[in-house]
Amino acid sequence: MSIVGELMEVILYVQDVQAQVTFYRSKLGLAVTSPAGVTDFAHQFWVTLGTGACTLVLHGGGQRRLGADAPKIVFRVTDIEAARRELVERGVALSAARACGCATEPIRRGINSLLNHILERR
Repeated sequence: MSIVGELMEVILYVQDVQAQVTFYRSKLGLAVTSPAGVTDFAHQFWVTLGTGACTLVLHGGGQRRLGADAPKIVFRVTDIEAARRELVERGVALSAARACGCATEPIRRGINSLLNHILERR
């Protein structure tokens, strides 16, 4: 039985949000889904682009730090606490869940921590 649902987001930590938005819009044809109505993304720290079922997120402030700025993969779960318990029972070492303070926090709360820990152990 799968604990996680569909792939929901891929988060890329970037240094120059404006340049990355320009690339993904003009070269790949992706549409910015948030923030709406913004034309200058230089001071944005969270920009989402529609790719279909999965959202591409450009997260400002990336500094090319190995590990810390690695892409984050977010899966949808119906119950974060139950998913965490099940993974711990299956022997996955996890840090405590933490809130991310973003619009989809109820879905993603703890998932970044959970997946970061899994990816760091690879």
